[in-house]
Amino acid sequence: MILLLETNTILLPALIAGGVAVILGVVITLVFKFFAVKKNPLEEALNEILPGVNCGGCGYSGCSGYASALASAKEKNTSRCTAGGKDTADAIAKALGAAPQEYIPTVAHVFCQGDCNHTTKRYNYTGTEHCASATGLFAGPNSCTYGCLGFGDCYNACEFGAIYIEDGIAKVDHTKCTACGACVAAGAPFVNIPNYPDLEDVHARLNSLPGSKVIEAKSLAKESGNLKAVNMVMVGAASNHLPLSQEALEKAISALFARKGDAVVDSNIAAFRAGRSA
Repeated sequence: MILLLETNTILLPALIAGGVAVILGVVITLVFKFFAVKKNPLEEALNEILPGVNCGGCGYSGCSGYASALASAKEKNTSRCTAGGKDTADAIAKALGAAPQEYIPTVAHVFCQGDCNHTTKRYNYTGTEHCASATGLFAGPNSCTYGCLGFGDCYNACEFGAIYIEDGIAKVDHTKCTACGACVAAGAPFVNIPNYPDLEDVHARLNSLPGSKVIEAKSLAKESGNLKAVNMVMVGAASNHLPLSQEALEKAISALFARKGDAVVDSNIAAFRAGRSA
């Protein structure tokens, strides 16, 4: 009698817990079945084609963002994936039933040759090993104020191991570079002045000026597909105050970048228009 009672005190809670688990499992299954978000088969197919590195080189938040834009026909350019290259661009065009677009491979490149053997130091820099902060002190310690400082801001920003520091300057392994643009955008301003005003205060002051407008040029340039086109965004914003037509300015931009191919022309035109409508 005592053994039977002890068995029931163990078995009954176990059965109740098991029953609750089964009921909850059924409820969860039904919820997933009836409330599931239907996925676009084309978007899933495009996601499979894209490399999945989510580098942002296409101008979208990641591969899924680019795939979604392509599948919904919001994006017409099938050659934005810099990491995947021509094969990926051709595969995307095939999946969409479109003609392959011209793909122009691009990579980051450091033109500076001011290594330890060619550049002297104007002073002994002992501050933070950060290119942006060193630049703020008399344009850096190197004798050439336009060259690479070699502190590795771009190296730290690269997620693909394509940048390395050798003899005091950054160099790029073109076989690993995906042209994502992270190294270009790595030079964020470094505030090393204690009493420098808060960014919000600066914006408030600028907004108080007649006819002023704060533009997120970097974000607009990235959305246009070319992180390097920040200046073109600003040209677009300024064009509203110039005595020149939009058509004339776009023709000038096309002529300026024509030798670099249609993709570069299109991205700069897109950046110009984004700035103009901002």
